[in-house]
Amino acid sequence: MQWDWPVVANYHEAKAFCAWRSRRDGGAPYRVLTEAEHHVLRDSGAHDAIMDDQHPHNANLVSGAERAVDGGEPNSHGFHDVFGNVWDWVEDHQAALPGFKIHPLYDDFTLPCFDGEHHLIMGGSFVSTGDQASIYGRYQFRPHFFQHAGFRLSQPLQEPWLTTSCMGSQGPFASAQSPYRDQASFILPPGSDDACPVAASPLPDLQQRQGVLRRVLLLGDVEEQQPQSLEDSTEWVSRYLHLHFPQKQHTPEWVPDAALDFPSRCAQKLLKAAVEAGAGRVNALDLGCGVGRASFELAHAHEGYSSVTGVDYSAAFIEVCEELKQNGRLGYELRVEGDRTEKGEAIVGSELDRSRLSFVRGDACDPTPEWQTEYDAVLLANLLDRIPKPRSVLDSVSRLVSPNGILMITSPFSWK
Repeated sequence: MQWDWPVVANYHEAKAFCAWRSRRDGGAPYRVLTEAEHHVLRDSGAHDAIMDDQHPHNANLVSGAERAVDGGEPNSHGFHDVFGNVWDWVEDHQAALPGFKIHPLYDDFTLPCFDGEHHLIMGGSFVSTGDQASIYGRYQFRPHFFQHAGFRLSQPLQEPWLTTSCMGSQGPFASAQSPYRDQASFILPPGSDDACPVAASPLPDLQQRQGVLRRVLLLGDVEEQQPQSLEDSTEWVSRYLHLHFPQKQHTPEWVPDAALDFPSRCAQKLLKAAVEAGAGRVNALDLGCGVGRASFELAHAHEGYSSVTGVDYSAAFIEVCEELKQNGRLGYELRVEGDRTEKGEAIVGSELDRSRLSFVRGDACDPTPEWQTEYDAVLLANLLDRIPKPRSVLDSVSRLVSPNGILMITSPFSWK
């Protein structure tokens, strides 16, 4: 064990050490550096040593590995390894600096990291080369990563306890609104009795929102653990519309056609099986119907079922289904990257008889009399791995399928 070598840790481990050291020492609590504090540690001037033939830091593979933390000369302020050896985790999330522009040839390198989930690492490591070893380098990783990174302790003795470069960022953001912390919440250390609590954003008045896609998804809608803000909920509805009603102009050329229209292909496969088996085609249940594409396909005017019931737990999804049933089409805005969006439109084909459809908000784990009857066909498409009690659905599904009826189950095995 090289006791004078740097500790390589992820951000969570660094914060755990800060918490332990704070309890041990008492007094003002510790944290890791901020980006601004890292700049304070540096030598003054704009000279970038990575441009020198003889690099003074343990970077650019000079040593080929970490070395003792005091193995090199200290800088003018007395600090070792401000650059090189290991990266320094800092409290700042990656965020756009003033004047940030997206490069047209690499538009998805940094922008997706403006999400409040990527912490900056500063100073480079022994293996950093080029711009990553430069004094101008700002790089980021998710906090659970091990990336040749260590940390330094900071013990602020005055307010504010924390100020980061991401606070007050004007964007762009990887989501519809700023994901970053606000300064008011960190005047005092987190956990302090006098610390400013984060104000809860009130739910918007639904009457002030126009269009079904601008409505709030209540707790539990869409999927467990999905963000519940207005914008994120709207974004998830748009994503499902794009999945159920894909448009070629939104799809890269390298995506095979067989990868599209999954809900539609599920319904078509079920219909084909019913025809081949000579099964009845009076009524069908699409349990976990999402925004309804498979339900509409099951109501095909020539080969489909006379009555189709779509059930989903999401109130917003059911509202979308009702909108499509009534009007046959619905526009939406799809987020492509960061703040970039494209408009799309979900269209129900004229060969699908919308009058045969009925949609119900319900819980697959708790059938209600409104839709608890026997069906000639039951479709469970990508449902079992999205619900808290999949066994209860499997136990009850036998009561939903009529004798000689058809049950179709699909799953991507992405269990929640």
